[in-house]
Amino acid sequence: MSRMNFRGLHALVLHRADRDGRTLCEQLQRLGLSTQLLAPDAVIDPAGAQVCFFDVEAGHDGLFPWPRGAAPIPIVALIGSETRARLEWMLSHEPHACITKPIRSSGVYSALVIADHAFARGRRLEKDLADLNDRVRSRRLVFDALLRLMTTFGVDEAAGYRMLRTASQQRRLSIEQVSALVVGGEAPPSIDNRLAARPPRPCDSSSSEPGPDRVREPASPTIHKECIQWLFTHTRGTGEPNPPSACAASAGGGPASPIN
Repeated sequence: MSRMNFRGLHALVLHRADRDGRTLCEQLQRLGLSTQLLAPDAVIDPAGAQVCFFDVEAGHDGLFPWPRGAAPIPIVALIGSETRARLEWMLSHEPHACITKPIRSSGVYSALVIADHAFARGRRLEKDLADLNDRVRSRRLVFDALLRLMTTFGVDEAAGYRMLRTASQQRRLSIEQVSALVVGGEAPPSIDNRLAARPPRPCDSSSSEPGPDRVREPASPTIHKECIQWLFTHTRGTGEPNPPSACAASAGGGPASPIN
């Protein structure tokens, strides 16, 4: 929702102390703003100001103390001369609204509303773009964590992602944060040899490798529980993770370790 009440705000007016400058300040004061009329060559301090009006005709490259297009507050251009050079200079600073001179009582309030709305929308877009870039960069991180879990525990991609998601919910962290802990931590203990020692099921053949007509069986629920237990221990950051023992327990007939 755009701001409609500007009472109590402070406005900088970069304009000569002529009729247009005084008229603009008077109109802003009627709307409840406090004003500060400064010459275009004065040193500007935006601290404490919520909006800035500037004269395009008297503008120069060192007018603003911030980089082009990076105004920390809404800025409104006051256009008198419509020459190409002046308009190009104005557009290079990306004003949020404009008012044509001579300044009249009408149009100032509309320019304030438009400038405030455009400034707020630009900030939201910048935040959304930063979040999107972070998510794009984190996709590689999640992929690396999935590969590590799949290789270590012999699970498929869906099971590896469920492990990350379960750890994310239990630890109240994002999946990206859990992935960073998995990728950046110590190497997890391998259980490939223990998986090979698992007793075959009736549909297994003498060969340990799946043939062209066979589909490799997914890891058993006991193994999946032990994988999650390792992941919780590994992401807790409390020291050396306990090596999974569910496969060894199933091979030796002993009970599986409970999940914390």
